[in-house]
Amino acid sequence: MPVLNPPQKHRESILALAQMKQDEYDLIRKTLSTLDTPPSDDEMAESDDEEMNQELPGDDDEYRNLVKTLFTLHSVKARYGMTVEEFISAIGEGLANSTNPVFSLSEVKIAKKRVADLLSIDSLIGRTSKFKNLSREHGKVFCASRIFTDLRPVFSEEAEDEPREMIIVHTIKLAYHEDGKHLEVFVAADGSDLRVLKEAIERAEKKESTLTAFLNDKGIKSSGMSR
Repeated sequence: MPVLNPPQKHRESILALAQMKQDEYDLIRKTLSTLDTPPSDDEMAESDDEEMNQELPGDDDEYRNLVKTLFTLHSVKARYGMTVEEFISAIGEGLANSTNPVFSLSEVKIAKKRVADLLSIDSLIGRTSKFKNLSREHGKVFCASRIFTDLRPVFSEEAEDEPREMIIVHTIKLAYHEDGKHLEVFVAADGSDLRVLKEAIERAEKKESTLTAFLNDKGIKSSGMSR
C-alpha cells in the first residue's frame, strides 16, 4: 500500500479537523452536507449568500482551508483509483510520519475517521467528479476575461509627420486553466468583432435559459461548470 503525504497546508487542516470538539465537527459536517453545490474559492471568499455566512465553529479561514483540503484529497483519491478505505490507509501512514505538524496516535485515528466520513458526502463527491470530468473532456477551462481598449496611431511614410488616423483596437484577454496551470491568451478585435461576440454570447444565454426551463419542468437539477 502506498504512503501518501499531503502538503503541509493540508496536513494542518487535517490536524485542525482531528482536534475539533465533536459538536464543532458535527456542525461542519452538517454545513457541508446541506450545500447543494460546494462553493468555489471565489464564492468562499466573497459570497454574501446566507448559506455561506451562517455561524460556523472556529475561524472562517480554517473552514475554507478545510473545504479546499477535502476537494484536493478527493481529487487525489480519484486520480489513483483508490477506494475510500485504501486512500484513508495511505493518508494515515503519511500523517503518522508527519513532523510538521506532528500528529499523536489518537489524532491520526480521529483524522482518518473524520476524513473518510467527510469524503462520503455526496455534495463533495459531486463537485469533485464534475470538475474531474470537465478537466478530462475539455483541455482548456475558462477562468476569467477582460477587454482592453486602446487608440493606435497610423503614421504616413514620413515618421516625422503627425498621425493622420487613429484606430480603435480592443484586446480581449482570456484566462483559462489547462493541466493544472493558469494560462492567458490575448486576441485583437475591433468594434464589429465585439458585436459578433456579443451576439454569440446572447444566443448562448438564451439556449441556457431554454435548457434550464426544460430541465426544471422535468424536475432535473441543473448547474453551471464550477472552476
